[in-house]
Amino acid sequence: MIPLYRYSTETAKHNSELDVWRESRNENIRCRDFLDEQIAKRFDGMSLPDECVENTVKEFGYDRTMWVIANTIQNRKGDGRFHNRNTEWAKRFNIPDIHRNYEFALNSHSCLVDGAADDIRKMYSELRQHRTMELKSAAPNNSTKAEYSIAKFRSHGALNQAVRHGLSA
Repeated sequence: MIPLYRYSTETAKHNSELDVWRESRNENIRCRDFLDEQIAKRFDGMSLPDECVENTVKEFGYDRTMWVIANTIQNRKGDGRFHNRNTEWAKRFNIPDIHRNYEFALNSHSCLVDGAADDIRKMYSELRQHRTMELKSAAPNNSTKAEYSIAKFRSHGALNQAVRHGLSA
């Protein structure tokens, strides 16, 4: 997967990363085309299946998929067909305005892009919740940490050190 380049062409030139910027921009365009195609193939006239965004995320990852959707919403400033929650979400992406962002803005109808924004936001939120729960279940709680520390000190015959560190038996 090609990494997303989040900076302007000026920054890329200054950092001698113009090739990296171009490669990322081309991947943004490929992501746009892929998602537009998914929408065109799968939209049944009434609903947008989750698979459109899911397939795009599988191909390009969350970062690029969100970048392309947010860029599209930013490029259609003043389009009242986007829900406020999605317009506010898109504003959080600091996409450099290089007067060429239209190149990777989706061509799909604004209502369908709004639906795709809802889908990606929901998917990403669920992913973050899942990862948070995994981290919480993997990390010992405070009492477990204290018990582990006391056992460790006891095993080394250093209960006095444990008491000095604020741990009690």
